Amino acid sequence: MEFAVYTISVSGIFKKTYEIFQDEVLMYIVESESFWSSKEMVFRNNEGNPVLLLNQVSSFLETKFVISDLEKELATVTKEGFGISFFSESIYGNHWLKGKSFNTDFTLYDDEDEIAKVSRKTFRSKDKYGIAIKKGYDEKYILALAIAIEVVIQRQQNG
Repeated sequence: MEFAVYTISVSGIFKKTYEIFQDEVLMYIVESESFWSSKEMVFRNNEGNPVLLLNQVSSFLETKFVISDLEKELATVTKEGFGISFFSESIYGNHWLKGKSFNTDFTLYDDEDEIAKVSRKTFRSKDKYGIAIKKGYDEKYILALAIAIEVVIQRQQNG
């Protein structure tokens, strides 16, 4: 089984910026559209062109994200329960993202198969983490799921 490995680097205090690298080559930059909010985030390729949107459409009782390309909705991602667990209904099928203790490791499942792993503890810096994506799956979609996790964790840690 082959995996593509990415590194996500987080910077910024009020306005977070996520730089996504593959083999030390910058692939995407993800930024909030607003200085004070991470509810609307734009994925840009290494040439600065927008390729994906991640919008948080949460209510008081539910945390939900919509992932779309520039033309259509690709997925609706809903946080389940009090831990870090998500369910994604997408054009690629249904996926479950399950977190482990201390919000450091996450696994994305397609039915019973593991299709991606996120590790927030692989690197010494708390502002960097890794993700391995099984070859043949849409990398932008799965990377958007990883950013959605990060947004939820940051909100939980910051109160």
